[in-house]
Amino acid sequence: MWSDALMDGWHTAKVFYLYAIIPLAILFITVYYYLKKDSIAIKFNIIDIFVVLFIGYSFIRLLFTPYATLTDDKFITLLLLGLLFLTWKMFITGWLKTDNYTPIFLLIAIFLLTALFQGVYGLLQLYNLDPFQKSSYFKVTGTFVNPDHFAGYIASVVPFSLGVYLFTNPDTRIKQILKFTALCNVVTGVLILPATYIRGSWLAVGAGVLFILFYRYRIYMILNTGFRRVSVTVLTIVLSVVIVAVLYSLKPDSAY
Repeated sequence: MWSDALMDGWHTAKVFYLYAIIPLAILFITVYYYLKKDSIAIKFNIIDIFVVLFIGYSFIRLLFTPYATLTDDKFITLLLLGLLFLTWKMFITGWLKTDNYTPIFLLIAIFLLTALFQGVYGLLQLYNLDPFQKSSYFKVTGTFVNPDHFAGYIASVVPFSLGVYLFTNPDTRIKQILKFTALCNVVTGVLILPATYIRGSWLAVGAGVLFILFYRYRIYMILNTGFRRVSVTVLTIVLSVVIVAVLYSLKPDSAY
């Protein structure tokens, strides 16, 4: 999405598109449930609570930030994304209670294919093969124009894709496609993220991947002795210090 008629049209057009499409998505899901006339059980888990608390915290900060207004585009975006997250969660949870999982697989497939397009497009940009030749100050941005946003998106894709790959039983054709696409996403994500030089995305991917592996292979069951726990703790601290030092040395000014 972009427009030459808008100031900073590569960014502004995306914001306007977001403002239009999220309320429509929420409206669609609301009408869907109204026509179904089913009771809706809304259950909050710890992630939902943290999302709501973060939005509330951001709103309070907005009130006390000089020169900021309630029409701040970053806060409006955050609020809309928060509403979309809770709405989609309710929608997906409702489908999971039925025996028809096709909509869930379709949603996952769309996300994985979209992410694969971004990863491949980023690689094309890296090797100067960009077919669209967009106007940007940065080399590797996907369709996000900014490597920060691109890296943040890929950072959410890699752990999710790894989870899909490790936890999907390929007993049907659609699951085989999901598993293969997820593996491709992991590979392209790992290849393109270093080129963005966005260190926060590297840490996010590392944390997400470790969590998936920890859960998948029940690593906590291996740490069943005091010696093993102490050894892993010491090793983790040493590796953390080394990683922080390396990341700091890459761009010290940015770290400050």
